[in-house]
Amino acid sequence: MPPSLKLAGKTRGGPLPGAVRGFVTAQLFSSTGTWMQRAAQDWLVIHLPGGGGTALGLLTALQFLPVLLLGSWGGALLDRYRTRAVLLVTESVLALQALAVGLLVMTDQAGLGLLYGAALLLGLTSAIDKPALDTLAGELATPTQPTRSPDPPTSAGSGVPGVLALNDAAYSLGRALGPVIAGLLIAAFGTAAAFLANALSFLPLMLTLTLLAARPGERERPPRGRGGVLTTLRSVSRSPDLALTLLLVTFVAAFGMNFQMTTTLMATQVYEQPAASFALAAAALALGAVGGSAIAVHLGSCRLRYIITMALAFGLLEAGCAAMPNFWAFCLLLVPAGAVLLLFWSAAKARLQVGVDEEARGRIMGLFQVCALGTTTLAAPLVGWVSQQAGPRAGLLLGGLVSVAAAVAAAGAVRHSSFRAATADRPA
Repeated sequence: MPPSLKLAGKTRGGPLPGAVRGFVTAQLFSSTGTWMQRAAQDWLVIHLPGGGGTALGLLTALQFLPVLLLGSWGGALLDRYRTRAVLLVTESVLALQALAVGLLVMTDQAGLGLLYGAALLLGLTSAIDKPALDTLAGELATPTQPTRSPDPPTSAGSGVPGVLALNDAAYSLGRALGPVIAGLLIAAFGTAAAFLANALSFLPLMLTLTLLAARPGERERPPRGRGGVLTTLRSVSRSPDLALTLLLVTFVAAFGMNFQMTTTLMATQVYEQPAASFALAAAALALGAVGGSAIAVHLGSCRLRYIITMALAFGLLEAGCAAMPNFWAFCLLLVPAGAVLLLFWSAAKARLQVGVDEEARGRIMGLFQVCALGTTTLAAPLVGWVSQQAGPRAGLLLGGLVSVAAAVAAAGAVRHSSFRAATADRPA
């Protein structure tokens, strides 16, 4: 039997679930604020002199490309310093950036150059902040003794998959709520209000990080590894199950997770709904993600066959969404699609975190962010081109079929004798 996974920060009398609840709740506030700012800055770029679609594309590239280029190095930084200390710095930078932009917008001093610079700063900081948040979530559900076994715990919510699922659900819910709240704030108080509200949204997370760091009896971290990104890549290449997990995440994320674009196109061009109706589709996905988190906490699984099954199910559901006859049926099917996507996402992250030594967690999460967010940025133009040439249904169908094909290929690899021999000591 593998060692049980327990929440970090235990007293001798038992677990402290409040640490997880506080972190996830603070993440919900922070994620909501972040998506409020992203919606506000997109709206602002479109309406500023010289703005428009090209300017919006450049803004998006400046915001996400640093994660692709620097995400692995951001993860390596985490393995040299305490995660909470790094997060306090990155969250402070993000809060000050939102505050500064908000004040400049309020005084009519914001132009495209300023927004480009702010987006670049956001991207550079996120290259460290994103893997740090996932690493900390894993640290809140850490093995009581070192283990490389990816076999999950049996108690509900006590292990890495459960905590990561709750964290992902908070992010998904914030992604749905943020643009809606931003629209209300912009209509009532102006664009600056969304930026200033985002600055305030970081305070609960920063307070939570401070309290976690100061909690008596906190488990001491082992010495940080000295290996860099290349060392981690070599380690992953020698672990076929981890390499296969990252490849599966890459294809599903790159082609299957362009929902912000595909759902908008489906709502407005296929179903001829008002432009704002894409928020309903986002809400359906978020609702599914919240439901999926409850299932993930109960199952607590990160077995490779489970991850492949979830990727296959997601691909089939996404392809089914492309065939829905009306908008309401489309939104209805997005709910299970969002649930299965979260199950896949949290299980893949958990597999990677518990499949490496603890001192390499930051680096493996940095690689995950590169595969998950960076590749989405690269594949989005192709999905957009297919949607423009063959229709939005084709763009959505492409994402589903690529996800299905990746899952089928992964299943074939797992059944291969050489793969089984290489992973004989690691349950699939």
